Amino acid sequence: HDAVREGQFQVWYQPKFDVRPGTPVLTSAEALVRWMHPKLGMVSPGLFIPLFEKNGLIVELDHYVWREAAARMRDWKDRLGFSVPVSVNVSRVDMYDPGLVNVFEDLMKEFSLTPRELLLEITESAYTQDSEQMVSVVSRLRNLGFRIEMDDFGTGYSSLNMICTLPIDALKLDMQFIRSAFRGSKDTRMMEVILEIADYLSVPVIAEGVETEEQLYVLRAMGCDIVQGYFFSRPLPPEKFEEFLKRRRELRNPLSRNRQSVFLLLRHILLKDLRKIDRVDQMRQREPEHDPRSDDIGERTRNGIEKQQEERIKNDAHHRHGKIRKRKSPCVVKEDRRCIIKERQQRIHIGKDRNCSHT
Repeated sequence: HDAVREGQFQVWYQPKFDVRPGTPVLTSAEALVRWMHPKLGMVSPGLFIPLFEKNGLIVELDHYVWREAAARMRDWKDRLGFSVPVSVNVSRVDMYDPGLVNVFEDLMKEFSLTPRELLLEITESAYTQDSEQMVSVVSRLRNLGFRIEMDDFGTGYSSLNMICTLPIDALKLDMQFIRSAFRGSKDTRMMEVILEIADYLSVPVIAEGVETEEQLYVLRAMGCDIVQGYFFSRPLPPEKFEEFLKRRRELRNPLSRNRQSVFLLLRHILLKDLRKIDRVDQMRQREPEHDPRSDDIGERTRNGIEKQQEERIKNDAHHRHGKIRKRKSPCVVKEDRRCIIKERQQRIHIGKDRNCSHT
């Protein structure tokens, strides 16, 4: 009790990957408890879980893990805008609690989650002891929308007839079962049988404890749906598991997925325009410097050419009308007029004298 109240227990998360696509995709996670003892350090779950199941403390610990997992999902949805379903372990002792269904309903309401976001793992051995009681509780949970995963499948003594009638949504292969199948002669025939049973029940198969690339390829080839194990990641603290969520969020959102490619395209166009500007600047620098005096010389040259063109036009007009007549100065013109007037006056006087002599 003191360890729970003092916060010595931490909830870590191990990712589960859907291996059916070409590239494995994060699909969910499992919440796993870790005991950080102030003196002993990290205590293995294999040591304290069986002890807690015997003395009854497992109920308090399970409730603590369920609440921490629900609160963490709410935090991820608020901060990251995205989360994945998280599976939690439900022990055999929990299944005998008459208020179990109400506990999960209250958690969903408190943290505004849906039953589809909290996956419930129940061990195969729990079904074999009191199957009617277990089936009744599991059926009520499934009717509310919770999905049930049969954990540690392959270690119990379930008959084929019982398996076909159990209300489950997924089969989870036991870690030791997978390790023994790939050890020594590597006999995977039993796994093939289990996969065929899952196919008959139309439920996915989750392989736990996958550690090597060989195990991954063989399981995928046999039709396994989801893989969990050290090959992808160890159980991680919440802050480190967030990196998986962020990468998965990018794949989930098409706009976010294309954001980097759009940025690279815009960057390419911008750099191309900048190179053009640089080339224009370099060409301008190579041109000779402008001399202001050249403007005056050019202006005078243009004026001289225009005057020459005007003279040519006038000369052409004179040639069309005959010889070019030279203009006289104003003084010469006045003198010629005086001479003409004197000649006319003399002619008039001469005419008068002639008239007088005849008379």
